Amino acid sequence: MNDPTNYLDPLIDRISDGSMRREEFSELEERLLADPALRRRFRSRMRLEANLRSEFQTIPAEILPPMMQAPPHRRFLRWPVLAGIAAALAFGMFFAFFPPGSENPRFVATIVSQEGAAWSAGAMVGEGAELVPGTMKLERGMASLRFKSGAVADLEAPVTIELLDPMRCRLSRGKAIFEVPESAIGFVVETPNGYAVDHGTRFAVALREDREEIEFGVLSGRISVHHEKSESTADVKTGGMVRMTASGIDSQENADESSSVRVADSEVLRFPTNGRETSLVHGDLRDEFLDPQLLMVKKDLPFENEERLRPLLWSKDRRSLIAFNLEGFDRRPVNRVTLRLNMVPSGRGYAKLLPETTVIEVYGIRDVPELERWDTYGLKWADAPGSLGDTTEIDGSELSLLGTFEIERSQLQGPVAFESPELTRFVNGDSTGVVGFLLVSASMPQDQWSLVHAFASGQHAEAAGPSLEIRVK
Repeated sequence: MNDPTNYLDPLIDRISDGSMRREEFSELEERLLADPALRRRFRSRMRLEANLRSEFQTIPAEILPPMMQAPPHRRFLRWPVLAGIAAALAFGMFFAFFPPGSENPRFVATIVSQEGAAWSAGAMVGEGAELVPGTMKLERGMASLRFKSGAVADLEAPVTIELLDPMRCRLSRGKAIFEVPESAIGFVVETPNGYAVDHGTRFAVALREDREEIEFGVLSGRISVHHEKSESTADVKTGGMVRMTASGIDSQENADESSSVRVADSEVLRFPTNGRETSLVHGDLRDEFLDPQLLMVKKDLPFENEERLRPLLWSKDRRSLIAFNLEGFDRRPVNRVTLRLNMVPSGRGYAKLLPETTVIEVYGIRDVPELERWDTYGLKWADAPGSLGDTTEIDGSELSLLGTFEIERSQLQGPVAFESPELTRFVNGDSTGVVGFLLVSASMPQDQWSLVHAFASGQHAEAAGPSLEIRVK
């Protein structure tokens, strides 16, 4: 066959407008089976027809790629029965010749849930929408995507993710948590500087807005992280974290928890709490309201007559204390300090009853040994640094406010990195070798049953506990 185009194009046009005769279709089927060149041309034309149909049936201003499957457009055919049979057989042959994994566009993921989600350019993408390869931008809220391989991506806005195929995606902005079952082991998450390969795990990826740093944290299981430019790799297991920059992989947190300092490189030191952490609950009902795996924070509504209410309804104010022993730090001038936390679900209360944004205050405990030597076990609210007796007020004479960070209502888990000039000055001014912090919620909820925010302690079964990262000059 000298020119497949002269033969195929008129037939495909007749398939589209419903005028193809049955004998023409039979002839087309025979020729496709016998001629590879004709099949390639047929594949190209049918892919073009599918794309044009999708464009025609979708309003571009409302739904951007990757888009939902549009409902079929009703056509008034001259011979509807014959046309339907011809079109169905034609597309059936197309997928028989070119099964999943070939070049034709295929759905790769489904939106399984979303909360307060707003997609870019006003895209109206709802739960249950099937997504084809392409770029998605979640500007507000949260959304969960399930890939056809079974892998689940929990997105936290703002985030930009490109869906590549059922076993691969590319994260270019924001943060996401990936949960990968056995059916999707080998799932790949690409980033601007490299990629991570899953080995059956749950892991988090976070990109800074300037894309200079990418963090990979493993909540459970194992991943391998690969830096493309330097060709360096890192094996990261439960509780571990690595940071990737344009030059390479410059830190890993899989060291023994008993170590007092972790050296990421010659200019970065990381200190774990080594058990110097605890939560406080107003009313001192520790057994009922606290969990050693969690560092909890919450501000509760006041009541005019607390005696009439059960403790469950009112005694829920919570704060958390964290301390780091700076043993091994040679006191070089500090350039930048970062307090790193991993937010985890507390299982207590309802996020819907929170304000849209919760503000968490970070206080530094004064550089006084008597204040820094608080008891990790059984510490009472009134005896803790920063408490004014049994009240819920803050004692400013014992604390210094170092800054705040915000948690969106829909953000239930993920890494938190707190930095401020006051934090750096606080660590620079330490003279005792110990720095301590108090975390306090400053936002009033809508109801007493609102969510308790929680961060992983060093005893958490899956997520890494707090760490203090010091960059020296």
